[in-house]
Amino acid sequence: MKKIIGTSKNFNGISKADAGKKPAGAKKKGVNPLFNGKFQANEVKPVEKKTPALEPSEIDMSKAEEMVKLFSSSLKGISDKGEHSYRFILAEVKQHPCTAKQIAGFAEYLKSHAAVSKAKDQYKENQGLGLFLSALINSSPDSDFKLDLTGLANLTYLGMQNKKRVEIFGLSPCDYAGMYSTAGKLKIHVQSMEAINDFYVNIIQPELRGGMVEFVGPDGKTLKTVYPPKNDSDEEEF
Repeated sequence: MKKIIGTSKNFNGISKADAGKKPAGAKKKGVNPLFNGKFQANEVKPVEKKTPALEPSEIDMSKAEEMVKLFSSSLKGISDKGEHSYRFILAEVKQHPCTAKQIAGFAEYLKSHAAVSKAKDQYKENQGLGLFLSALINSSPDSDFKLDLTGLANLTYLGMQNKKRVEIFGLSPCDYAGMYSTAGKLKIHVQSMEAINDFYVNIIQPELRGGMVEFVGPDGKTLKTVYPPKNDSDEEEF
């Protein structure tokens, strides 16, 4: 028998030099585009939930700019007495009634254009904007409103003499909200019970003349409902 010396092939007939090579057409090992310890190309990210707001395309820009001018002119009637100031602003606003959508658009316009950015630390403008929104709502032909005020200056007196159904997001703090309400429902979304301080219950509640103010937590559950002093047990249906 002839002895083969120095062969470089293994028992499968493949040379040692070719042993590490992949056959033609074989797929290369590498990073799977869909999985490499974590999802990549098809990774699904959670959708961030935001409070209701109008899309920029839904804002009536010309109307919003008109309302900004009206707001600026109404500031001359602002005084330390909220109800007196409200009556002055209401007289101005009644001549320019707005729909619920236009009012929501005005609030969005203020946030995106920083129309009141210089007034963030000024009591007069903060009080004025809260009263102005209140007057817009009460003089509107509509009955139901939804406002996202997140990012705006601290507003006071929002919901002054309220008589409509108003749902509010992003109002912090809630100073004087719903003051002298006469009817309707003011529904305010808050982060915690801390927003409903003793000041609100002890000072504002006695001044409610009708309607109700409901505070709702992040989970949508009612934290507290405030009624006028004389009819705490009379729950009005809406």
